Amino acid sequence: MDLDLLQEFERGLDPAHPERSRIPAQILGYGEISTVLEIGAGPQRELAYKRLPMFRSEAEAD
Repeated sequence: MDLDLLQEFERGLDPAHPERSRIPAQILGYGEISTVLEIGAGPQRELAYKRLPMFRSEAEAD
């Protein structure tokens, strides 16, 4: 997995229109609190990426 790609993706993500993000993404599916994405082009597209919300504290996650 390319951590640099994931960091760049997060910095340029347009959550309302992921296909318009700096690194384009396609939504593959939704979970209860997650989104499954295909991101970028090339070999990284062979993976499904699960994006979870960030929590500021353990209490917030509960």
